[in-house]
Amino acid sequence: ALFGLLAPWVAGETRPVRELEDSSQFWLENYTRLCEYQRIPDLGKLIAIDDALAGIVARPGDVTSAVKSVAGLLEGWPVHEPPGKGMNPHRLRAIERYRLTPLRESFLKLQAEAQRGAKARPDRVQRLAAEMAEALSPQATLALGGVLYARFFHAEDLLIAEDPLFLRRHDFLEVTVPTSSGLRRTMLETVGGADGSLMVGGYEGIARAAGIAGAQSTTEQSGLGDMLLGAELGALRSTNWQALDDAAVQRFAFALHSAQDWVLLAANNKSAREQLAAATLGVVSNSRRAALLRAVALRDWRRVWESLSVRDLLQLALVLPADLPGATPALEQARRQPATRDELHPFGGPLDLLRGEPLPRFEALVPYEDAVARTFPVVAVSRFAEFKLYMAKHVAAEAGWASQVAASAEATLRRILRDARIAGVMDWPAILATYRGLRAIDFQRPENEEN
Repeated sequence: ALFGLLAPWVAGETRPVRELEDSSQFWLENYTRLCEYQRIPDLGKLIAIDDALAGIVARPGDVTSAVKSVAGLLEGWPVHEPPGKGMNPHRLRAIERYRLTPLRESFLKLQAEAQRGAKARPDRVQRLAAEMAEALSPQATLALGGVLYARFFHAEDLLIAEDPLFLRRHDFLEVTVPTSSGLRRTMLETVGGADGSLMVGGYEGIARAAGIAGAQSTTEQSGLGDMLLGAELGALRSTNWQALDDAAVQRFAFALHSAQDWVLLAANNKSAREQLAAATLGVVSNSRRAALLRAVALRDWRRVWESLSVRDLLQLALVLPADLPGATPALEQARRQPATRDELHPFGGPLDLLRGEPLPRFEALVPYEDAVARTFPVVAVSRFAEFKLYMAKHVAAEAGWASQVAASAEATLRRILRDARIAGVMDWPAILATYRGLRAIDFQRPENEEN
């Protein structure tokens, strides 16, 4: 999704920002507000200036109109100079590269040469235009950073709305935790005083870091700290909502129902029960698997569904036997079009801490119990971040749900975690029980609710 947004600019297609492949109207509005709060130059104007400078270099003879065009584009340029006093010198240098002084000075030189009219030297005009294009580079970095930040941060996040230097502080050069891909994983670093908070590292893992930043924006503490809320927000903010159209949600629902039908069938069919016993090895823990199979045999459906999460059921749908004897609509659909992992990836979350995958993925993961026993809380909580799966389950029957839910999902998440009775971030049974209690009505937005 990110490369789709940036590819036209990288390829040299000079399209204005409003025509970029935005995922929703919400994204575009969020981008506009974020640029305002962070004092980010308009990407469309940057592209227009770059085009004008390229034209001057190619045709240095008559540049008066091109220079006037550039002057008009530079009017009203957002300015925010760093305070400087009390800042770490390294942080100050990172921010100062975005100062507008070099760009303005290079333009004044170009303008002065152009005003000489016929006496202007073409070679000097070309050199000054090239110098200005070079001075434009930090502003282009800032503008493209705004596109990326708007994809994962919300303009209402306190770090965005109240700290206009937050994006400019992004430190790409710090040595950070190595990742499986060799890239530097992004982390949020909270610093007091004049230095403020900043992102450290590259853009890998930015969804999770942005989620943590969003969690720190809440004024109502749930008792869980920022860990679980941050992981869930990261999963939501990494979602490509365009991929979650009605057809994708319908396939999700069929996959889920086919696994549920398999479980129901296993209560009355020995072969289906044996196949279920084999398929659940490694998907659920040994103790939970034993309780599940016992509950199926006893037709204790409350315990059956408490033993299986939505993710567990989807994992079963991926290995659904083709010779199951049932004839339900979901099983018939599964025989014609078996569920695939690629179809489920958009419903997953970033697995950068669990599998080194920074993009949303639906992969086979260790049982919840093993995650608690073998990993640190910050890693384990990524295993329990399954709000998006339960959200899809509860609203899959609603046509056009993605466009309706995208704007209300975060508010719903914050509300249910605020009211949840959860002992801590490792209390995964209570976390999933909270998600099981969701209803489709929870995601409906009042008509008079502000965006």
